[in-house]
Amino acid sequence: MTQTRLLIFDFDGTLVDSEAGIVAAIAQTVRAMGFPETMIEQWRNLIGIPLTDQLRLLLDEGDYERIPAIVAYYREVYNANVLEQTQPIPGMGALLAEVEAAGLRMVIASSKRGGSIELILEHLAWRHYFGAIFSPDVLTHYKPHPESVERALAQFGLPAEAALLIGDTTFDLEMAQAGGVRSCAVTWGVHSREQLASASPNYWADSIEQLRDAIFSTLSFEQALHISS
Repeated sequence: MTQTRLLIFDFDGTLVDSEAGIVAAIAQTVRAMGFPETMIEQWRNLIGIPLTDQLRLLLDEGDYERIPAIVAYYREVYNANVLEQTQPIPGMGALLAEVEAAGLRMVIASSKRGGSIELILEHLAWRHYFGAIFSPDVLTHYKPHPESVERALAQFGLPAEAALLIGDTTFDLEMAQAGGVRSCAVTWGVHSREQLASASPNYWADSIEQLRDAIFSTLSFEQALHISS
């Protein structure tokens, strides 16, 4: 049996519920910039890749010159209430503590800026759980490119079969496939179950309890003993 030694977590929609704040900022930006209302849902479905990449997929090439101003406006709106509009997934804090006690390594691979992630982690008192944060600030290639996975494996000197990636979008699951690691799709985030199924995750989690099962079902006998002791 494969022994899980490293967990690679997505952030938004996986560890925390930030969708309401993100979508509110999207809606305000769309309206302020004069785009059609239909763009709100189109933009929502692109949550999970870097903001600039989202806009390049949404806009006509002739509007690309507007991207810096759109990004600046969106971030001003979003950052104004980021802590108030970001809540931990219920039960996630206890699960992270249990994972740490089992001796597993944990990292974050996100399309969110590192500074925002750090701010939220400190607010939740979760920063100490994670050995690294792989965000666009420190990456050359973004989801679904496997750079985050490759760097996480290299940091801890682990083979791909020792890692499990956990995420709520097809971008996360495709990154796992590209990096040769197993994946667990959580269904409390942005993408629907149908969308997630298209990326063929190895495990499913409809609840924190099911996520725990996916993680701990692949531990070694020694790790399991450590948890129960």
